Amino acid sequence: MKTIAREIGASIDKDALVHALEDASDTPMPQVERPRTRTATIPVALLDEQRHDVKMPRPQERDAACGGISEHPVVHLDGRGRTVHAAPLSTECGLTVVLDGLKVTKLMGSPEDGEELAVGYLSTAGLISEREDILDVRVDSTLGIASVDTRGDQAMLPRIFDSHLTGQGFARGTAYRGLLVAAEPTVHSDLRVTIDDLLNAVEMLEKASTTHKRTHGTHSAALYGGGRLRIFREDIGRHNAIDKVYGACLLDGIPTADRVLLTSGRVWSETVCKAARRQTPIIVSIAPPTAQAVEVAERAGVTVVMVKGGEIDVYSQVRRIVGC
Repeated sequence: MKTIAREIGASIDKDALVHALEDASDTPMPQVERPRTRTATIPVALLDEQRHDVKMPRPQERDAACGGISEHPVVHLDGRGRTVHAAPLSTECGLTVVLDGLKVTKLMGSPEDGEELAVGYLSTAGLISEREDILDVRVDSTLGIASVDTRGDQAMLPRIFDSHLTGQGFARGTAYRGLLVAAEPTVHSDLRVTIDDLLNAVEMLEKASTTHKRTHGTHSAALYGGGRLRIFREDIGRHNAIDKVYGACLLDGIPTADRVLLTSGRVWSETVCKAARRQTPIIVSIAPPTAQAVEVAERAGVTVVMVKGGEIDVYSQVRRIVGC
């Protein structure tokens, strides 16, 4: 294999590679669709007990620091020979989440929507419940730090964040599974949906996944209700995409109860816990769940569904699917 690789590398026409890159740079990249543009405000407590509004960075300002898609030269080999072209690739950036001055975790994900990712991560961990819990959110895209100040009991944080570590993709941070299990989040909802609802929701998710269509390197997540996608986000990490959805909902005051969480990634136990924390009764994925996810879902009162190829499998809490 090393010999073949050397032969391929030696045979690459460097001039062709340069021309391919120049052609790619001359062609403007299509703009990635964003489901909404938002300049959200959240209350911030400042000195002298005065209250002001902090303006969240606009999407284009967030993307400028580390773009979500990057063109990269690729040597493509197939039965017809070798070609050189510029391919769109998903980018990744690190984001350190700091809660009330304490480093909680470092997440590796897509660069967009850093404040939503931080707030969503903390909310699905049970550390933020309401928008009113938040005093300030600051995202430094250059340093890759998201600082969230809350009304929480800071003295409790060192005891909550022990030496336990967990990983989400490339992430390393504090584990919150113990908190979730101890709290036993349970969803109380009478929501019922039809088979057509599920099929339509997944179709909408796939149509909205524009970055994935270009790069095939991202996951998608959305909150569905009332026949439409309420919030949609993409990220290289499936959990990040979900956290961004919940973060956006918390910051914009969008209810997450009696909705359907859509995800392109596999559902596992932490996915169920995230949904249960935000009182979302139904999770729909295009991949089958893990056995542990189904067990947690039954206890938490969450319906887990897979929709693939026009067929539907319901793994837990089947009462919410009409005709099931």
